[in-house]
Amino acid sequence: MIDPMRDVHVDTPSGRYAAIDFGGEGPDVLLLHQIASNAQVWAPLGVALAEFAHPVAIDLCGHGRTRVGEESLERLLRDLPAVVEALGLHRPLVIIENEELLPLVGDGFATVDACGLLVVGPSSSKRGEAAENEYQEILGIDSIDVWDARNSMFMTGTPEERQAFIDRRTSAAVADWVNEGVPQEQLRRYIERQIRDTEDGWERVPRRPLVEQTLERVGRGPFGLDLYDGISIPVWVAVGAQDVTDAEVDELSAWAGEHDLRRAAFLPGYGPPDSFEAEPLALYVRDMLTATAVGA
Repeated sequence: MIDPMRDVHVDTPSGRYAAIDFGGEGPDVLLLHQIASNAQVWAPLGVALAEFAHPVAIDLCGHGRTRVGEESLERLLRDLPAVVEALGLHRPLVIIENEELLPLVGDGFATVDACGLLVVGPSSSKRGEAAENEYQEILGIDSIDVWDARNSMFMTGTPEERQAFIDRRTSAAVADWVNEGVPQEQLRRYIERQIRDTEDGWERVPRRPLVEQTLERVGRGPFGLDLYDGISIPVWVAVGAQDVTDAEVDELSAWAGEHDLRRAAFLPGYGPPDSFEAEPLALYVRDMLTATAVGA
């Protein structure tokens, strides 16, 4: 079987953006990773979606294989309309990893004429101060050194050290419980996509200043379910059933029941998209594509 995945690049006024086109025919689906991630995280879902849609995952500014002149918070999502146009996507369903991008873009997905928004692995089912406390503990800027120590986020090295670093990070990722069920080759490709050549060797991207700028901005709020209040397009969430509590099920179900354009599903998986079982998640996406096609 021929692998339908292919790396593509599109030029914008800011520079060259990298993407993974998963092939397929049908409605366009735009896959956006969270901060310090990259397009490869969508590979299991992208392949499954290509059975009935045309999914494309991009590397955001400063991430993966994208190369732009200015790597800044302002550039992170401002280029999105130009990238979508260059990729030839029409009224895409936008799928994001976690809700981390929402404080940066708000209702701005209208700029790409998105038909709907699906959030995979939202981090909080709370509102207000309770949601803020959860964010600051898990993803707040004060936690950046903890995440750096755990994941070697800002490593650099010589060409001779490159393969050994990738091997170590792959082994650590395989042993991490959040990656349960994720194939080792998927984890390796994900880590390899974070390595950028430099004059002296290599560095892992994104660079620390971009991560700090982003977390500082996201840390101003809103948080949790408050993030969705100002979004006018349909919003669905896919929650990892392995780590959700009964209280969180009740909170998310109540939230979804308050609005015709909201829905929540509890699917096999944890937080990262590639930890979800691809087939149930893909079927959920297909349901959303059907619903948004008729304006539901």
